Amino acid sequence: MSDHGWTTAAPIFRVRSLRASIEHYIGVLGFQLEWEAGSLASVKRGDCRIFLCEGDQSTPKARVGVGRNWVRGPDGGWTEARP
Repeated sequence: MSDHGWTTAAPIFRVRSLRASIEHYIGVLGFQLEWEAGSLASVKRGDCRIFLCEGDQSTPKARVGVGRNWVRGPDGGWTEARP
């Protein structure tokens, strides 16, 4: 973590198949699955973290999209930072 409290950015990638994308990131690119919930998942490799989103959640009309701020919660998991 830097002095200002921010960690690295974690982009949200829209994918056609969450299962196939997770298998590709793990099997081909060497990532680890951090968590999976419904149509969302997080994969990481070293300091690189990527959110994978199946379907329309990363479109401008939806609630989930690029520009959300994620912070590590007290339990060590990631949660959305709310104003």
